[in-house]
Amino acid sequence: MPLVGALKRISVAGSGNTDVVRFAWAHGLAAAGDAMVTVSLAGSLLFAVSPDASRRQVLIYLALALVPFIVIAPLVGPAIDRFSTSHRLLATACFAMRAATAAAL
Repeated sequence: MPLVGALKRISVAGSGNTDVVRFAWAHGLAAAGDAMVTVSLAGSLLFAVSPDASRRQVLIYLALALVPFIVIAPLVGPAIDRFSTSHRLLATACFAMRAATAAAL
């Protein structure tokens, strides 16, 4: 698996800094989770329909994939900066919510 190999190389390269290694693993797992959600959405919306309904399903998929970035992304940065808690805690909470969403799909 290329992801595991890349993370092992990062672990070796950043062996003196455990925070970098932890961040690399968290980022790799988050990317894998994003891929699973994308495959799940594509499988449920795009491949389970007739060709006549495919245009509508593609629009629904794009809306589900892009609307969170368009609506929520401009608000997230300032909201995170106002919290006095650790960014690590916020990232963990976001990853947990994404995992729950992926499991629900």
